[in-house]
Amino acid sequence: MGIVALALIAAAPMRASATDPENRLEAAADITPRTLALGALGGGRREAADHRGRVVLVHFFATWCEPCRPELASLDRLNREMGPRGVEILAVSVAEPEMRLRRFFAEQPVSFAILLDQDRAASRAWAIEALPSTVVLDRWGVPRLAVRGDLDWQRAEVRAALDDLLDETEPRRTGGDRP
Repeated sequence: MGIVALALIAAAPMRASATDPENRLEAAADITPRTLALGALGGGRREAADHRGRVVLVHFFATWCEPCRPELASLDRLNREMGPRGVEILAVSVAEPEMRLRRFFAEQPVSFAILLDQDRAASRAWAIEALPSTVVLDRWGVPRLAVRGDLDWQRAEVRAALDDLLDETEPRRTGGDRP
């Protein structure tokens, strides 16, 4: 029995990361920018490139992921407060049926787009290994910050990092980004 359980755990392509108050935004130096174009819950298609000029949070989640649920609420507050200033959230649901998502968001509505990565192609292309995970793109579409695991998006240092990205007037050409 233990060997079977171990084999199943090892074969799992994605896992939920544990809630950790120490999770923080880090420089996204090892993340290669990828195209993101997916169908949206409710119809239509959304692309990250359509949001150039805004700071975009590409947030990978699943409704079965326990730490994802409160983080979606935190992201909703962030979107309501910073959306008018230029922050855009694209939440990417990983490998979930659309009907399950419709039921979930009927009970927990959010003010941002929910994209459908039903075949995990986007999460694989973005090298997402755990849920939730978020990549923050600057106004030129360059990955600048990332967090693996959940994050309280209301924390002062998180808001300051997003404010810094909003204040930039030209793209960064070298490393050294600070979260």
